[in-house]
Amino acid sequence: MNKKTVAASLVLTWVVAFPCAGVAQAKDLALQFLGQPTANVISDEAQAAIDEFVDGGLAFDQGQFACFEAPLIDLSTGREVGVGIDCLNPVVVDLEDSPNLLAAVPAGFAFGLQIEATTFFLLPGGNLVNQGMTSAQPFFTDTGNAMGAVTHMTGSIPAPGGVQAGTRKFASWAGARVRLSGAVNLGLPNDEIFFNCLFIIERP
Repeated sequence: MNKKTVAASLVLTWVVAFPCAGVAQAKDLALQFLGQPTANVISDEAQAAIDEFVDGGLAFDQGQFACFEAPLIDLSTGREVGVGIDCLNPVVVDLEDSPNLLAAVPAGFAFGLQIEATTFFLLPGGNLVNQGMTSAQPFFTDTGNAMGAVTHMTGSIPAPGGVQAGTRKFASWAGARVRLSGAVNLGLPNDEIFFNCLFIIERP
């Protein structure tokens, strides 16, 4: 994994495609982004969805991000309901002087990240786009890191206004919030990242 890909690995541009019938109609949407994708391997359908938002005026320069595509799971049913595209462009915060950083993190990966995030949620009933910031920090050694399966925890509890726009059934969702809580492994080869991240999209 090159340095730019790692740096690009934790700012979020999510593209979500899933059938409305497969998502439980709770007040909020609760989705798990789970998989080990390779950077910038994106389906034509997902790319077209990103382009549609950009053509509509969204401020997003995809060339500055590394994008990762993986399945989405509806937490209320446990069923795979779509696909996510996570395009990332973080800022490295050096934490190498902090004690007890996860021993499994390879040299050069023991850092925190400030993450600029653009997240697209694409559904047959309509689309959403969210923008905001999130954080990622290394796990403490042998503490909540799934026996070394993940290296960093990620999270964001954003202020109102994260959702920039919605279409069709989501046309009234502008200003809604998207909450993130999850974990990733940034120490994998071949420009891959393992994601196990939960997103709560708060229904306005």
